[in-house]
Amino acid sequence: MADLNTNWQEFTTEFTTSGFSSNVTDGRLQFYLVPFAKAGDTYYIDNVILEKAIDTPQIPPAVIGKTPSGTNVPVTSRISLNFSKPMNQASAQSAFSISPNVTGSFSWNGNNMTFIPDSSLSYGTIYKVTIGSGAMDLAGNKMPSYTWQFTTTLSTSINLIKNLGFESGRTSWSFYTNVLGGTFSAVTPGYEGNLSARIVLSKIGTNMQLYQSAINLEPNTRYKLSFFGKSSYGHDIRVKLIKSSTPYTLYGLDYQENLNSDWTCSQKNL
Repeated sequence: MADLNTNWQEFTTEFTTSGFSSNVTDGRLQFYLVPFAKAGDTYYIDNVILEKAIDTPQIPPAVIGKTPSGTNVPVTSRISLNFSKPMNQASAQSAFSISPNVTGSFSWNGNNMTFIPDSSLSYGTIYKVTIGSGAMDLAGNKMPSYTWQFTTTLSTSINLIKNLGFESGRTSWSFYTNVLGGTFSAVTPGYEGNLSARIVLSKIGTNMQLYQSAINLEPNTRYKLSFFGKSSYGHDIRVKLIKSSTPYTLYGLDYQENLNSDWTCSQKNL
């Protein structure tokens, strides 16, 4: 029943035919005026269309935004997805996965879902994030599976050497000589800062070295050593990394550097 008033209105309804099993040619469309009309009424009907109804396609939800992406992603990042439609939150969370596996929790703000890791991500790692086809909108339409990846930043280097610039004098450093013929002190000027180490050799023995012990190292790991140095006569220096006690096992570094009378930067990868 269409509730008319004194102004033009458009009325639309959809229905499914019934009462016959094969095509017919005797259908009749009727506009019944009674028992609604009263004497003196005037009706207006226009633009009557009867056609097959077209099913409105159900548009599935989609991911229209996500973070993070790319490289050098901080390990403290959260993972967020913005959906095109309001979602069945439980289905979206269940369809979420990340490889390598990360545990965490979810929060929502409108169509935005955020995954909050329980702890920091790993450095220098490629993470693959997937929202599987089980994610649905509120009408039950499933979204196509969606995947992207990002790479976390490399670990920030930590200097393993204490008092690297000798600004605390001789602290953490020792000088050994097997003859009475050498001194070690922290003096000005330094290459950077105020101080640098100065080793004065008045006699030459068979073992004379400046060293620092108790350095923590990891096995099968690449390290890089760098330092600035100079020598009044431009003589060479040998640099080794060994076990602090007998049998003084070599720990991967043993090389010789050619110093000169000006400050020079030396770098060596282990």
